[in-house]
Amino acid sequence: YKNYVIIKFVGDGFLRSQIRMMVDFLIKISDRKLSIKNLKEQLDKKEQISTEVAIPNGLYFEKVWYENFNNRG
Repeated sequence: YKNYVIIKFVGDGFLRSQIRMMVDFLIKISDRKLSIKNLKEQLDKKEQISTEVAIPNGLYFEKVWYENFNNRG
């Protein structure tokens, strides 16, 4: 959006610094320092490629939606 990159993460829970790690990995892919193949390897737990975290500047927490998971059909 204009001069901003907007990334939306959705999940039922996140680990400490997990979002910053994912953002850092995506920035490295964008800068061609890592590849989509590297991301798949890390997600498949074949290789730990990067555990660095993005700087928090510009990252902010927008909203939490609570859902009653006990009433899933």
